[in-house]
Amino acid sequence: CPNTKFLTVSNDALSLRQFMNHFRQVVHPWKTIEVDSDALLNVFKEADEEYKRIYG
Repeated sequence: CPNTKFLTVSNDALSLRQFMNHFRQVVHPWKTIEVDSDALLNVFKEADEEYKRIYG
């Protein structure tokens, strides 16, 4: 029946959309962690360079 197939495809599309939204919610905090950790690494790199410049 064409209507049944349409409902199945619609349900699959909705399920995929929900999965994608949930997946983005999981990934987003990790992207924030990546940005923050890169910034922190730069702070330590600058501090290390300054220490080497001052104390050899």
